Amino acid sequence: MRKSLSIVIPVYNGAATISKTIEEIIKFFSNKSSGAVFLSEIILINDGSKDDSEKVIREIISKETSNIKLCYFSNETNSGKGYSIKRGIMEASGDIMIFTDTDLPYGCQIILEMAEKLASSRTEIAIGDRTLLKGAYEKYGKSRHLTSRVFSLITRNIVPSFPDTLCGLKGFVKAMGKRIFNKVECKGFSFDVEMLAIASKNKISVLRMPVIFNPIIDPGAENKSMFSLKKRAQVLRDLLIIWKKASAGEYLFE
Repeated sequence: MRKSLSIVIPVYNGAATISKTIEEIIKFFSNKSSGAVFLSEIILINDGSKDDSEKVIREIISKETSNIKLCYFSNETNSGKGYSIKRGIMEASGDIMIFTDTDLPYGCQIILEMAEKLASSRTEIAIGDRTLLKGAYEKYGKSRHLTSRVFSLITRNIVPSFPDTLCGLKGFVKAMGKRIFNKVECKGFSFDVEMLAIASKNKISVLRMPVIFNPIIDPGAENKSMFSLKKRAQVLRDLLIIWKKASAGEYLFE
């Protein structure tokens, strides 16, 4: 029996890319009439965008005629990527749940492969990992590549088994995804680290899958800054909180 897939996408000022992303996902999965999974819904979380993201998304929903359900939620204010993805995961109804970024940085094929792994094995969590392939960072600008590397070095003290926590592609079987995110409290960019810390502390196996950054939807994405100075300070504060909670055993399931 085929399993249903929910794709969760957080949107912040994504008016220029979200239409192309949704079109690409629907086109790709509409051509997959067989296999272990089928795409049942795309969940879009507008995180207080200041551009025309809401208008663009509502227009797409009003015109969409495929069997793939488009679900739209809007945060009243800019609440953070972690908050938005948690909201999307908790709203998702698919047997398999995968989140990715607004500009679809790793394409659709790897989403399908990740979903099939989760559907056909005992794996409950799968994550994209750019360190598994040589040249996976080649299309990144120097600044973004450096930021990613520094972040990874810092997070190794919290989740040493995961050298690439920032990759915006992670998937779960339904029950485990909701159980993990029920404990995730970080609203910002460090939520990935908290999620993996929860999995690690509960000895949950995580499948690392090789991915390559391939910005087809947004060719300028490789040069975009990941964190402003203000966000970098918040990230460090969040990582300290996560480390303290992990050390105190607060992430253990009851």
